Amino acid sequence: MKSSVIQHNISCPLLKFIRDTIPSEPQLLEWLETPERQAHYHILRKARVVILENGQVSLSPYYLSDDGKTICWDNIRYYLDEDRIDIYRVR
Repeated sequence: MKSSVIQHNISCPLLKFIRDTIPSEPQLLEWLETPERQAHYHILRKARVVILENGQVSLSPYYLSDDGKTICWDNIRYYLDEDRIDIYRVR
């Protein structure tokens, strides 16, 4: 899956909701409300940014920082508590 597809579907509010509530899949889909927004979850799950274990949705420890405050995907860092996104360029 292309990195740009994932970047388009990641949002701080979605990641923060998953981190803070660890919802069941039906609870998350209800929170997302529309099929368009629900598709964001399915794309992130397919890319393993979020994982479904024992019926609960959580953020992948592979991308989540040890303190649980940031997610790093590709060259982008999402600061969940600050609703801030930093893009890093490697030269």
